[in-house]
Amino acid sequence: MRALVILILALLTFVPTPVVVPGDPFIFDPALCPSPAMLAVVVPVGGSYAGSLDVYERDGEGVVVTASKITVDSVPITIKDSTDPLGLAVIHTFNWGWAPTIDDIGLHYINVVVSDPLGAKDARTLVLLIKVNSPPVIVGCR
Repeated sequence: MRALVILILALLTFVPTPVVVPGDPFIFDPALCPSPAMLAVVVPVGGSYAGSLDVYERDGEGVVVTASKITVDSVPITIKDSTDPLGLAVIHTFNWGWAPTIDDIGLHYINVVVSDPLGAKDARTLVLLIKVNSPPVIVGCR
């Protein structure tokens, strides 16, 4: 259990760096990872992962989220930012999820782009490691 916690903490602080390993099918590509990783988690095949993406829009405009590999709700939960002196700013919360299959095993850089009606954009990268769920191993009996 302690090793799993350390692994998860290490992945949560993971920032992709250009590393090329001969024969590695998951070679880092800056074109696939345009920003520092916002999130890095391990998801077992057959499981699912759900999260949310909060988008601050200071002009109160609607936004569109596009993402690779994950499903993002098209209609966000929107609340007004009560600290905005002009009363325009809103926070849009988009729910997203992914249920990986055996074909998804490996490291995935998921690029998320949010844009407003006038074309202003922001982008972030999520990093998901999809792995086979290994069974527990009995290592001793007394």
